[in-house]
Amino acid sequence: MKKYCWVLLALTSGCASMFLHGARMADGSTTVNGAAATYDVAVCTNANGQPEGSPGARYFLLAGQTGPELFERSNDGSGAVITNRWQDQRGDHYFAWVGGNGWEYILAPNGAVRLVYQGFNGQSFPDGTYRPVTQPTATCPMTRAG
Repeated sequence: MKKYCWVLLALTSGCASMFLHGARMADGSTTVNGAAATYDVAVCTNANGQPEGSPGARYFLLAGQTGPELFERSNDGSGAVITNRWQDQRGDHYFAWVGGNGWEYILAPNGAVRLVYQGFNGQSFPDGTYRPVTQPTATCPMTRAG
């Protein structure tokens, strides 16, 4: 659980905004009113199949100025709005990263998942997105919240 706490802290702290890629820091004006969907993560599983803690955030699919955005909101309302987005046969992907750690969210009609990458390698694509090209170190099923 501790490693997920520092991830959320990194995404929500002021200094992280200098190192945050694929997203912008949310401010007090970021609202979840009218969110197209809301997701929670109860538990994650590492690559060895062992349970790990939850990120302690709620996720909101928002309508952004240039398309859908995913807001990772902590309990105090702060967080990050992920704008690095692409689509493929698996669904809509959102990916943000700080240093060598990244978080990918795949939202699909048949379910949603949060993937955690530690020490990942990534690649820029012609559509302007940046995507992980290594295997995730943890998988976190996301459930639709009421």
